[in-house]
Amino acid sequence: MDLAYSSREAKIERLLSSLAGVVSARVVVGTQGEIEEIHVLATPAVHPKQVVRNVESALSAGLGIIVDRRIVSVAQVRDEFLDEVAAEPTRH
Repeated sequence: MDLAYSSREAKIERLLSSLAGVVSARVVVGTQGEIEEIHVLATPAVHPKQVVRNVESALSAGLGIIVDRRIVSVAQVRDEFLDEVAAEPTRH
């Protein structure tokens, strides 16, 4: 994998992870550098359709990247699960 692509992916993932309701984001890039998939883990605070719209808007306005909403998948995590994970001690 080309370093330029991994740096671009990291930048995109940081931007998407900063959106309201987003816990984490993962971008899958094809061999030609095109974004093939975007996976978002979100809280129930924001409706999944709104998360997709926010992803489209953030990429367009923030990085000038236009994506088809069909490549964005959103999975929601229950708030109580996030509370449980946050309460667990960190393992090293």
